[in-house]
Order: sequence, then C-alpha cells, then structure tokens
Amino acid sequence: MLKLGIIGLSSGNGHPYSWSAIYNGYNPEIMKNCPFPLIPDYLSKYSFPEDSISKASVTHIWTQDYKLSKEIAAATNIEFIAENYIDMIEKVDGIILARDDYQFHRSFAKNIIPSGLPIYIDKPLATSTDAAKEILSLQKYPGQVFTASALAYDPRLKKLINNIEQGQKIKFFSGIAPGNWDKYSVHLIDCFLKIIKLPIKIKKSINFIEGNKQIMNGSLDSGESFSFVCLGGEATPIKILVVLENESIEISFQDPFLAFKSALEIFTENIDKKSIIRSEEEILSSIKFISLGMR
Repeated sequence: MLKLGIIGLSSGNGHPYSWSAIYNGYNPEIMKNCPFPLIPDYLSKYSFPEDSISKASVTHIWTQDYKLSKEIAAATNIEFIAENYIDMIEKVDGIILARDDYQFHRSFAKNIIPSGLPIYIDKPLATSTDAAKEILSLQKYPGQVFTASALAYDPRLKKLINNIEQGQKIKFFSGIAPGNWDKYSVHLIDCFLKIIKLPIKIKKSINFIEGNKQIMNGSLDSGESFSFVCLGGEATPIKILVVLENESIEISFQDPFLAFKSALEIFTENIDKKSIIRSEEEILSSIKFISLGMR
C-alpha cells in the first residue's frame, strides 16, 4: 500500500476533502461540515471502499491551519497531521499538492521536487511559460511532476478520442467554466489538448473581457477552431462541446468524481513506474493558452 501526503487548502478549492476521500473513504457525519457542499453530495452517490483507489492511501496531511488539517483528516480518515509539510517528505511515497493558488506552487515545489518524490500539482501549474519551465527544471527525472486538469482524464472523453482516432476531424471545440480565467480556463484548455494532436501552433486568438467574464476565440494552424468561456463567478457546471464531422458530443462535469479518480489513479500507478504521464510539451502548450488570456 503506497502512502501519500496531501497539501492544501486554497480559497474556493475543496480538493483535499474530495481527493483524500477518493483514496480513504470518508465519514459521512463529519463530511456534512465540509464547506464545499457539492463534495458530500457527489461522494454520497458512490460506495466505499468499493469505489476508492485501493493501491494507496493518504496517510499525511498539511494545511496552513492545523485546525483545518484536523477537520479534513477526521472527515477523510487521514492518520497523521504534519505541522510542517517538509516533515512528511521522508514518510510518504508521493505528494499531492492540492492547491490551485498557482502563485505559491514554486515555493512548495522547490522544497519537494529535489527529494525525488513524484508530485501531482493541481492546475494550473503556472500562468506563464517561464514560471512553468522554472518549476519543471527542478525535476530529478522526466515526468516527476504531473499536472493537469483532472477533467481531461474523465472516462467520457475516451469515446471522443476513439472517434477522432478513427478519422473524424474536429470542426469546433467550445467550453464554459464558472470561475475566473486564471484558474478555470485550464479545465477547458486541457480537455481540448487531450483530443488534438501535438505540436500545436495557434493561428489566431482574440480575447473578449467584460468585468471578470472572459472569452477567448481562435483557431490552430491545423484547422481546429475553439472558444473558451470563463464566467468569473457564475454558478454553472463546467461543460464542453465538440463538433466533429458526423456528430457533436457535449459533456457536463457536474459530477467530477470519475474524472478525479481517473487522474489520481494514473498518478498513483505511475509512482513505481516513473514514466512520463503527460509530456512537458503538452503542459507548456496548456500554459501558453492560459498566458495568452491573462490581462
């Protein structure tokens, strides 16, 4: 059984609750107090331990607030609460940095990556390619850092990828997300990158900004057109629409459990293999899209 350490929490992001529960199961009574009501709602639709990831467990947690760490640990059956995240490095087989405040990713990464531990860094890794390259340059081996929107690993994308691999061309891709561009565009971008061929070259892109709402429309040299919409705080599930030659496929990510589980399983299975889950080229392509939309 692999041991994992989880680092959290950032504003508006409940991943330490949900991701820990996907490994460890959870206490329904204590989870009722989770400040993200969507999490106990979708967790209640699954059975534990049947639907958990069996190869590993989250054994250690650190957050910037010890009381919060205790609450998450009690809700998700985490045994050890660290007073300093560096203390857990020698006690676990991998680290999950479950914070999406990308401004702090480098400060965590520089203390963890040199240990050689595999690390899953929540999206976005950064919002500029220079910052992303700086973090990736710390790796002790290629693929040590895994970072992506978990939605790009949703099992429902497999049908889409199969259709494309059988020769159907993508005519148009659109996606809509509820939050701000810097943190939420990556969900749409990573789903897009999952179904197109690399390398990419952006032929044109145009940004439309109104308050916190932002739209990026554009096209690639290879012919695919795209539209990414971030609503800056509106209540809506993340959705994508892909128009192919013979059909259109729409996916709503209102229940992200299977996407989260799939991405976490891939990371977990790779801890011993130490192979490249996601290429540096794809990671940097994602960051390039994000940076084009930053004000």
